[in-house]
Amino acid sequence: MNNQSIDIKNFVESIISAQKKAKKIIEHQISSEYDDSKIISFFSLIETESLYANSSVAEKVADYLQLMKDEINYKNVDLAEIKSIYENIIDMNPYDISFYESLGWYLHNVLDQEEEAKEVVNKGIIIINSKIEDLKKRF
Repeated sequence: MNNQSIDIKNFVESIISAQKKAKKIIEHQISSEYDDSKIISFFSLIETESLYANSSVAEKVADYLQLMKDEINYKNVDLAEIKSIYENIIDMNPYDISFYESLGWYLHNVLDQEEEAKEVVNKGIIIINSKIEDLKKRF
């Protein structure tokens, strides 16, 4: 028997609260007129709220990292690290096609790896189609 206890009600309320914060973060948009300070402010909010582990928030962070304009802000972020963010999101959420699409876009448009981009998107389609077929059989 485990001697640890957890207040399930508070635990569930914490999850719901974090989800509401994450939803606001995910809905965040930057205008065509922006500078890096707006993106950095956005990143600070994510860090303060500890929302970076949320897959949809992490995807937005990876997307925004590509928009940084000032070299001082982006020079310490390796392109492979951004790719790793997308890959980790897919590992955690293999049935969400939008994450494959984001990685594919990044591979194609940023890393100029068109074939790998096609492979990633096709892999996502295969995995999701397999899940759909499985669900059709079960329901």
